[in-house]
Amino acid sequence: MRKRGFSSSLALKFILALLLPCVLGEEIYANDTQVPEKICGSIHIRNPIGFSSGPKGTQNYFCTVVEGDFTFMIPRESRQHHIDYESAPHVFPYLREITGHVVIYNNIGLVSLSEMLPELRVIGGEKLIVNYALVVYKNENLEDVGLQKLALIKNGGVWITENPRLCNTRNIDWKLITSSPVAAVRTDEEKYLSK
Repeated sequence: MRKRGFSSSLALKFILALLLPCVLGEEIYANDTQVPEKICGSIHIRNPIGFSSGPKGTQNYFCTVVEGDFTFMIPRESRQHHIDYESAPHVFPYLREITGHVVIYNNIGLVSLSEMLPELRVIGGEKLIVNYALVVYKNENLEDVGLQKLALIKNGGVWITENPRLCNTRNIDWKLITSSPVAAVRTDEEKYLSK
């Protein structure tokens, strides 16, 4: 009996190993059209001018996987330029996996990360920022993390700080999303809520 139970358990693990990538990497549909897999390198956005609609870098908007890091940092001197999310509401509408880290820093126009990364499911954390795979820092108007489809952070923790309008981060069970039991999770929402 034990051998049969062992082989059934092994068969179940094998089936799950085959199906899990299919679930996490399920095909994405936009307007009932299947989007082909598109793998891109690291994406670093540091200049919002022409970001929403400019021809340079437009091919990256259709990435499904970023092999590398995703950084969205607006330098102080560029902050007077506002990105129009209404004309380009989902800047990376098909991006479902980033193998490195994600940094969202110093943005004044972003209200929810779902505006930029609505399909993000996996952050790999192959490269970390001081032990963190997801860093959301100093975004003045950010009100919602909004990563409803984020299911897994393979390596590293979460650091969300100095986002004065952000709320409900303490209601997210980050430990269910981070695969490492020792992954650090830091949010300072309480500091701003008490004001």
